[in-house]
Amino acid sequence: MGTGCIAVGCKKLKLLDLKWCFSLSDLGVGLVAVKCKQLQSLDLSYIPITNKCLPAIFELPYLKSLALVGCCFIDDEGLANIRRGSMSLETLNMSNCPNVSHLGLSAVTNGAVSLCQLMIAYGSPVTVSLTDCMQRHPVLQSVKLDGCQVTSSALKAIGDCCISLRDLSLSKCVGVLDDGLSLLVAWHKELNKLDISCCREITRLSVDSITNSCTSLTSLRMESCSLVSREAFISIGKRCHFLEELDFTDTEVDDEGLKSISRGSRLSVLRIGICLNITNEGLIHVGMHCPKLVELDLYRSPSTTDLGIALIASGCPNLEIINLAYSTDIIDNSILSLSKLGITNRAEDVFGRRGNRQLKQLWRLRGLLERLSLPLIVLLICCISLFTTFKSTTNRPGIHSGDLLVETATEQDGSVSNITVQPTVFQALTLAVRKASQSICS
Repeated sequence: MGTGCIAVGCKKLKLLDLKWCFSLSDLGVGLVAVKCKQLQSLDLSYIPITNKCLPAIFELPYLKSLALVGCCFIDDEGLANIRRGSMSLETLNMSNCPNVSHLGLSAVTNGAVSLCQLMIAYGSPVTVSLTDCMQRHPVLQSVKLDGCQVTSSALKAIGDCCISLRDLSLSKCVGVLDDGLSLLVAWHKELNKLDISCCREITRLSVDSITNSCTSLTSLRMESCSLVSREAFISIGKRCHFLEELDFTDTEVDDEGLKSISRGSRLSVLRIGICLNITNEGLIHVGMHCPKLVELDLYRSPSTTDLGIALIASGCPNLEIINLAYSTDIIDNSILSLSKLGITNRAEDVFGRRGNRQLKQLWRLRGLLERLSLPLIVLLICCISLFTTFKSTTNRPGIHSGDLLVETATEQDGSVSNITVQPTVFQALTLAVRKASQSICS
């Protein structure tokens, strides 16, 4: 009934997201595809549709983006009945489709001359036959194969056929080895983003190939690449000068690696949680040379102390997100150093917009509360109340936001979208709570 109303009443519809609508069937989806000919973006992820509605979908003349994630009832047989794929299609996401192999993918992408993004994560094994489908798309720039089983010959084939590749994700792929990855990156010197997280069999040989060939990288993710030696991270800093995002979580990177990496002043996101070789010495270089840093993850960093956090706070004025959970040597001084930043944070990132979402910031401090002093814990609670109080008082006659030390910006539904806290507020509250605590204790 609902999709019928959409099909009849919204014939000029261009974007439709039906993700997780379990009650929908082939009939409803097919009716929308037949009536809404101007659709450009369609998300049918995790809907129990079958092969029956596919022909109508792929006949949409203006379709640019199609997501069929988790559509388990779609298979090669049904896709083979499609006479021709959508010529206007630019983005296709068929991740988690266990019954679709290279045969079905070939039928879907046949004729899609504009295809530039292909996502087939957690699907069938990536073979040379599957890469043949990619060869027909000269403008294909982004390929996501997360969680798939791959072979070195398939990686080499991707390197040979995807001449325009700029973004490649191999996160959690089984079968990624030094030889295959090295052959792939050798052909793609213009690669901008590479994700090899949890590719646990690669070594420094792969990293050397990446840094020699892909010097234009802006994003490199290699979480849990445990066989990559410390020296490899030094070469990343020496050869890749355009990096903006780095994820070295759970790797062997050390202070010398951070010193080399921090030379890139463009760095805005740095994730180095569970990196047991990093100390305050490494954070000194980050604080001195990474003024654009916005996000820093120090989850479970046992050798990081208040001194290191103070250096980050003084040298990274744009810092918005920091994860200090389970960093065992962090106490009050770190929190006070960060309070002096006077950052404008999104409320959703700090305390959450509604209900229990405000616990999200406490998650970032998980494992620290038992080491923070009672006054500082009370101070954090006071700040939550302070934000609520000032949000309500800004609507009262005679009170202007310019007069407040805490300013909020709200959306149309009344939820807080941004909070600006002047450093003097935090410092004044700190002093007041400390004095109150001393008087209570005495």
